[in-house]
Amino acid sequence: QHPFDGSSALAIMAQQQEGRAPGVRVVAPQLPVALADAIDRCLAPVAADRFGSAADFVAALERTPDGAELPAEARAT
Repeated sequence: QHPFDGSSALAIMAQQQEGRAPGVRVVAPQLPVALADAIDRCLAPVAADRFGSAADFVAALERTPDGAELPAEARAT
């Protein structure tokens, strides 16, 4: 599913200019909040609001819902 929907390319571009896409939990409510937040941050329209690097994104994915870092054995290799 696309984040914006419209009857024409112009309608879709207008929606993009107006702001953020709906949060990913709108279409996938079963996602953990921390994962949804990370995905939504990746899709932020303003570059400064996105992760600064892939390493920052991975670090966010490796945090538990309470913000603690996952133990090394639980992280992706």
